[in-house]
Amino acid sequence: DLTVTNDRVTIKGGDGNGVLYGAVDFIGEYINGVLTASEDIFLENAFESVFDKPFPDFSKKSIPSIKERGIWSWGHCVYDYKKFFENMAKLKLNMAVIWNDEVPTNALEVINYAHSFGIKVYFGYAWGWDNKQNQSDYLTKEAIVKLKESCVKKYEETHLPLGLDGIYFQSFTETTNEYMGDKTIAEVVTGLVNEISGELLRLYPDLKIQFGLHALSTKNHLDKIAKTDERVEIIWEDLGAFPYDYRPDAIDGYEQTIALQERASVLRGKDDKFGVVYKGMTKLDWTRFVHQDDSAIGVRDSEFILQRQKKKASLWKFLRAKWLKNFDYFHNAVKSIVKMKGANATVQMLVEDGVLETGADLSLKIASQTLWNSFESREEIFDKAVLLPE
Repeated sequence: DLTVTNDRVTIKGGDGNGVLYGAVDFIGEYINGVLTASEDIFLENAFESVFDKPFPDFSKKSIPSIKERGIWSWGHCVYDYKKFFENMAKLKLNMAVIWNDEVPTNALEVINYAHSFGIKVYFGYAWGWDNKQNQSDYLTKEAIVKLKESCVKKYEETHLPLGLDGIYFQSFTETTNEYMGDKTIAEVVTGLVNEISGELLRLYPDLKIQFGLHALSTKNHLDKIAKTDERVEIIWEDLGAFPYDYRPDAIDGYEQTIALQERASVLRGKDDKFGVVYKGMTKLDWTRFVHQDDSAIGVRDSEFILQRQKKKASLWKFLRAKWLKNFDYFHNAVKSIVKMKGANATVQMLVEDGVLETGADLSLKIASQTLWNSFESREEIFDKAVLLPE
C-alpha cells in the first residue's frame, strides 16, 4: 500500500517484506516514473532535483501473484553475497536456493544477511546422486536405507545448525532414460524420496523440503510421482520448451509443455503446493566446471566481479533480445500457474553465474515483475521493469 498525498509518503505492508517492496515501488514506479515525468526531463539536472518540488498525489495497492519468488544458483557463483541479496530485494524476490557441494564456511552470515532482506534460504544437496555412485545401486531396500542414514546425518551435522528455511535436493532423475533395471526411475525415486523425507520429517516435523524433480525421465510416469509424500514440495524442472529450456528461443513444443505443466500442477490434488524452476537466463559453463570445497562464498573482490560481468555481457545481450521477443511464452506460462494454483505456487529462476551483484539484466527484471503481478499487460510489465531501482 503506497500513498502520496499532500507531500506525505505512506508505505504500509502486511509484514516487513510488504513494507520493503512498497519502498521498492516508491523508488522505482513513483520516483523513477511518476515524479520524474512531472519534471522537464530534458534539463540536465532533471533527475537530481526531484525532492525539491511538490510530490504529485499517487495511490497504489499491490499483492504478489506468485507467493514464493526466487533465484536458483550454485553457491560459488554468488560473488558478493551482500550485493546479491540486495539486488534480489530490489526485484521483490523472497527466496534463494543455493547449491553447494559442501556447506560454505561463512554459511551463517550469508543466511542471516539474506534474512535481513526478507529472503528465505534453502541449501541444496544430493540424495543419491553423485559422480561416483551407480544409479542401479539404489534398487535394493538395503541401499536406500543406507542412503537415508547418510542424508539424515548430513542434514543434522551441516544444515540443521544454520537456521535455514528449508532444504532442496535432487536425485538421479536428470537423464533421458526412463528405467533403472526393470523399474521406472519415477517409481524408484519416489520410493527413495518417501523413505528419506519420512525419516527427516519424523525427526523434524516443521522441516520444509523441496524435491527438484527433472521431468526428462519421469514425465511419462506421473502416476508414480503422484505417490510422493505430500509434505514434500515438488519443484519441477525440464518440463520442455522455454521457459523450462536454457535458451529463450527454444519454443518448439511449447503447447505440450504448458499442458504438462498444468497436469503436474494438480498431480496430487488441486490444493497441493506446486513449484517450478524456469530457465532462459544464464547457466554454468559445464566445460569449465570444477567441484567446490567448503570455502567461503560471496566474498570476491570488486575487480573480479567487474571482469566476470564483462565476460557475461554478450551472453546477457543475446538472452535479453530473445526474452523481449518471446516474453509472451513466459508470461502465459506464469499466468497458467496462477490460474491453476492461485498464490500457492513457487517459481524459481535459474540464474547460474549471472553476476547479479552488478545489477539485474532487463530480462530478469521483466521476469521478476511478471511474478509480482502476472496479469498486467506486456506494456505495463516492461514499463515497471525498466523503472525498478538500480
